[in-house]
This record gives sequence, C-alpha cells and structure tokens, in this order.
Amino acid sequence: MSYFLDRKFAQILKDCNEVGWDGYGAKIITPETIAVAKVFANLVDSYIPLLNEDEPMPCNDNVIGFEWEVEPNHASWLIVCVGVEGCYYASSFRGTPEYKGKFQMPDVPPTIFTLLERIKLEKEAQ
Repeated sequence: MSYFLDRKFAQILKDCNEVGWDGYGAKIITPETIAVAKVFANLVDSYIPLLNEDEPMPCNDNVIGFEWEVEPNHASWLIVCVGVEGCYYASSFRGTPEYKGKFQMPDVPPTIFTLLERIKLEKEAQ
C-alpha cells in the first residue's frame, strides 16, 4: 500500500474516533474498519491512482468509501464502501445507474473489477 494511503487511513482513524465526528451522530471509525479498508485497497491497488482526490473517505456508518469518477459532470462513477459489518457498491455510467450490490471482504465481486476497468478506459479516453 502506498505511503499516501497509509497516512490517509491513519488520519481517518485519528479524526473519526468519537461518536458524532461528522456533527450528525456518525459512528466511530474503528481500527477493524481501517484494516478491512486496507485489504480492499491492496486488492484494487492498480486502480488507486484513479481515485477522486479526497478519497478514501470515512462514512457515517463505520465504513470507508472509495469513489472513482469520470469528469466532466460526474456522468460515470463507482462508489465502493467497505467495513467490518459488510460492504456495498453502486455505479452509474454516462448517467445511467447500472450496478449495485453487497459483499463481504475479502470476496470482492468480479463486477467491481469490471467496473473499475470501465472507469479507467473512460478516463484514458478523455
């Protein structure tokens, strides 16, 4: 895993260690959730450079979100949220919602890799 991601995960753990860290009652981001996020990041390592600038991001339900997006107008995107209690994903390509689902780590569905490849190809075509 990259030094950047390691630092980002450490910062999330530090910033999200109290209930309500988001000002709206968010759950604590636990070390176990960070561990799951690190496993996911390692599995999709070649796609990490394509992440949006602020990613990965903590989410209020004790999951870590990874978002890939194609500009302009955010017409194509993939969001994957990973956590100890479960993981989920959703995508849209050229404005049409396409896939959504749930999974448990470390069993990342092949669909996610297919979607990541589509995001990569669209970014390269820009």
